[in-house]
Amino acid sequence: MKNLNKMIAVLLAVVMFCLMPVADITAMAEEISDTAITENDSYQTEKSEIEENVEADSGQDESEIEEVESQETVTDGLLNYVGIDKPYLTSPDTQKIVVSYGDGTEAISEARIVYQRADGTIFEDAMSSRQEELFLFEHSFSSESKGTYTLLQFVYVENGVEQTIELQDIGIGAMFGVDEEYPGYNSDSSDMISQEEIDASVVSMASDEIDTAQEDITDAIDNTEENDGIATYSLDEQTKSGNVVVVLDPGHGGTDSGALGNGLQEKDLTLKIAKYCKEELEKYSGVTVYMTREDDRYLGNRVGDAASDLANRVNKAKEWGADLLVSIHINSGGGQGVEVYYPNSNYNATIGKEGEDSAQKILDELLKLGLKNRGIKIRSTEYDTYPDGSLRDWYGIIRRSKLAGFPGIIVEHAFIDNESDAAKLKEESFLKQCGVADATGIANYFGLSKGQWELDGSQWKYSNGDGTYKTSQWLLLNGVWYYFDAKGIMQTGWTKVGDATYYMDASGAMQAGWLYLDDTWYYLGSSGARVADCWQWINNKCYYFDNDGCMAANTWIGDSYVDTSGAWVPGKQKVVSGWKVVSGRWKYMESNGEYVKSRWLLVGSTWYHFDANGWMQTGWLLTGNTWYYLESSGAMIAGRWQWINGKCYYFDNNGCMASDTWIGNWYVDANGAWIPDKQKLTNIMGTSSVTALQLSNFYKAMNKKYPSYYSQNDKEAKTIEDFCKIYVEECKNEGVRVEVAFAQAMVETGYLSFGGDVDISQYNFAGMGATGNGVKGNSFSTVRLGIRAQVQHLKCYASTDKLNGDRVDPRWGEWLRGKAPYVEWLSIPNNPYGTGWAGSATYAEVIKGIMENINKYN
Repeated sequence: MKNLNKMIAVLLAVVMFCLMPVADITAMAEEISDTAITENDSYQTEKSEIEENVEADSGQDESEIEEVESQETVTDGLLNYVGIDKPYLTSPDTQKIVVSYGDGTEAISEARIVYQRADGTIFEDAMSSRQEELFLFEHSFSSESKGTYTLLQFVYVENGVEQTIELQDIGIGAMFGVDEEYPGYNSDSSDMISQEEIDASVVSMASDEIDTAQEDITDAIDNTEENDGIATYSLDEQTKSGNVVVVLDPGHGGTDSGALGNGLQEKDLTLKIAKYCKEELEKYSGVTVYMTREDDRYLGNRVGDAASDLANRVNKAKEWGADLLVSIHINSGGGQGVEVYYPNSNYNATIGKEGEDSAQKILDELLKLGLKNRGIKIRSTEYDTYPDGSLRDWYGIIRRSKLAGFPGIIVEHAFIDNESDAAKLKEESFLKQCGVADATGIANYFGLSKGQWELDGSQWKYSNGDGTYKTSQWLLLNGVWYYFDAKGIMQTGWTKVGDATYYMDASGAMQAGWLYLDDTWYYLGSSGARVADCWQWINNKCYYFDNDGCMAANTWIGDSYVDTSGAWVPGKQKVVSGWKVVSGRWKYMESNGEYVKSRWLLVGSTWYHFDANGWMQTGWLLTGNTWYYLESSGAMIAGRWQWINGKCYYFDNNGCMASDTWIGNWYVDANGAWIPDKQKLTNIMGTSSVTALQLSNFYKAMNKKYPSYYSQNDKEAKTIEDFCKIYVEECKNEGVRVEVAFAQAMVETGYLSFGGDVDISQYNFAGMGATGNGVKGNSFSTVRLGIRAQVQHLKCYASTDKLNGDRVDPRWGEWLRGKAPYVEWLSIPNNPYGTGWAGSATYAEVIKGIMENINKYN
């Protein structure tokens, strides 16, 4: 990325699809829409010499005869992306907006951006600078400018004609805020985002030098996985099936009647023929059909502006991705019969040949209607040339189509001023025959065939008519889209195609627009793709859809509120939820501004309860037949013992007080209080009948090998038998049960294998002082001293009697005396005093298991 002065944040809502211009994307959106195409898309073929000269330009550039007129509104154009410098401004500050339009070769003389504040105020800014396809707009905002702003239009003047792109109509709901956040804006993102994330989500721009950054933007969109701002849905328009695209162009329209004769108007006849042609052509598989106009309208920018009329028709065909443009006309001038004009071979011979072939196919079908054959023809200018110096095509619709990259032909069906031809043109059946003939010729040219539906069991397939079926592709039939899986089965319900999800009704027809399903609203874009995980502007209202495409309603999305209809409510301030002190007591306010009342509330990982007035409760709480206890902080006690007023109670993981039951080896009465004298516990102190031989036999039975380290370094503990004898002697001396101490040592040392924080050289057999995280704990000089320290520490916990020998236990503490008289209480979670040897709740159970095994080896 170039080293420039200003970083412009790229909206992930930019309308880019594989670097395709927005026009292409939107065109694909329109081709699957259930609504009629009604934009300015007509064409007229002029009959008079003057009109033909205009059409051919007569050596005069169209820019010389076109003037800036009343604004023409379009929904797309070659818009690549829109970028906003600062999603959030703190006044005073300057906002910078970048629009990328076209490829920089367009003759654009003026441009401005139109945006609206949430209170309805409209603003317009003229471009401050331009470099190639990039247009920069700047506006300074003061504190009086507070509010959220939405981009509405990109307006430009090209070749003297003012055009408008409605940004929201093509899915761009770009916003920014001045001293106020727009819905979905993350105020923390600027502080939290890493440099790597910045590099992946920005485009560089200097205030005095706009650099083309197409590759940067592409990489940013590919690499950035999240957008902290309001991520307007990016249209995912895909050509559904790789169909050929045919654009039918009914000549004239509106104030331009075309040729007149015998009580007929050309504009009416061409529209009828085109509609019949479209109806017939859509019966074929593999074709997508558009019409430049579907009603009686003039497509020029002003009355009599033939140049813009032709340009609008061809531009629309280009945006739709036309493979062929067929301009439908009725002739005049004293002749009779049918003729078709096609491109000459100059400049692009391939287009010339394609035009010739398609013209001949259509003529062949029209001749079957009994029309006189006037042939297929070309007409070139005498002097005007293409960029390569070759003579241009005379007719503007043909010439412009060639320059746009596809063949355009003109079909003159009959002569309106010929009595015989006119008699036929007055018959609706003949007009339909003309439309069907045109469609048949087009189908023959492209090699199209009519398929048919076939029922396979209970599932529908679509036959291509040649023994094959539609598989893994879209099919457009009579204006309705269907999708077939890899097995050729027509899909219904939610259907995933690529990265997009669509909904097909029970008939298989793809849906678009709002969808209410299972008590949930969804929105399907004009392409049918489900909108998900983003904000989306729809009819000037902003909605939020979650990851599954479900519309949110009556809730907060971040700091933005959507009402019961799902529409964002600008300016509504979110209530700060949390703890509130009221009259010296605690309450909890939710995001809707209401206090929690008469129920439990989980805050973090802690449960609290609030009474009918919203006060946080403490102490004993009876709900139903269950007792709970809430500490002075309000926190519910759960999963542990608790001393309350001199009595010990147990509360399970759900906070319910236990009563009249055993908790491990401890009994609690009907009131929940622990009964100390009623127990099934394992004493640590006491006499033991376990011998050293039992201990050594048990150790060997575990297939454990006595460490050679002790044999080599401790003269008193050469063998396992010696080792066990020391345990018996030390335990007997202090009155500790030998099986308890020995079993504990096996647990702590892994049967003398060690391997944890404590080393074998420390002679520490019970992990004394080893508190974790690499802390090795206490060390002793001999095996006997290590065993003695362990035994003494057990006595410290289990008894209040004094030691019988000198104290070697470095962790002896009077505060521990008598706090764990039972093996079970060595586990801190099971100790009513909250202390113990180990933090594991199963620590005692493991020791007791080893004790039972020791008794098996007499």
